[in-house]
Amino acid sequence: MKVLLPSAKILIRVPNWLGDNMMATPVVLAVRKTFPKAQLTILSKSNFVPLWKSFIEVHEVLVLEKGLGGIVRSIIEVKKRKFDMAITLPGSISSAFILFAAEVPIRIGWGGGRKRNLFNPGGTIA
Repeated sequence: MKVLLPSAKILIRVPNWLGDNMMATPVVLAVRKTFPKAQLTILSKSNFVPLWKSFIEVHEVLVLEKGLGGIVRSIIEVKKRKFDMAITLPGSISSAFILFAAEVPIRIGWGGGRKRNLFNPGGTIA
């Protein structure tokens, strides 16, 4: 498994609902505390972009667009940025697939079922 440098580029795919986004803030803060020099990027639905842009811990916010075309565009954007690690908080297959298809070397998320194969060995939570 790849070793993360202190200045790693880390993507966090946040949930789709307002309350879940608020509950995701401790994760973002914990990642920042663990990797204080990392470049943190959030992948979020468009209606939560202003929320995440207000966090000084976040360097960039990418918009997750709707539909299959949005997933494809997200894969392209994530792959282009060459993230070192990605964490997905939603339990959806599409959220895990974006990280897998974008070839992020370290992928962590909620495991179980078919999603387990989309994360690194030991990279599943639950």
